[in-house]
Amino acid sequence: MKPLTTEQAFVATCWSKVLFMDYETFWKMAQDCLGETIINHEFANPELWQRLKEKTMDDFKTLVGSQVIEGGA
Repeated sequence: MKPLTTEQAFVATCWSKVLFMDYETFWKMAQDCLGETIINHEFANPELWQRLKEKTMDDFKTLVGSQVIEGGA
């Protein structure tokens, strides 16, 4: 099994809310993904995680090898 790439680790983190990479890299990638500054405490907001999931949906489907995801993660 190959290790996850940084991009794959980012997507897995967005969907699982478990860090698969160092926090500083995740934080920067999350800001780039959403196109806005994220203050540390905002990661406690479920709406932020939902927006990250929406932005990474296609990458997540590719990562898990599925075009249909029912019920979300």
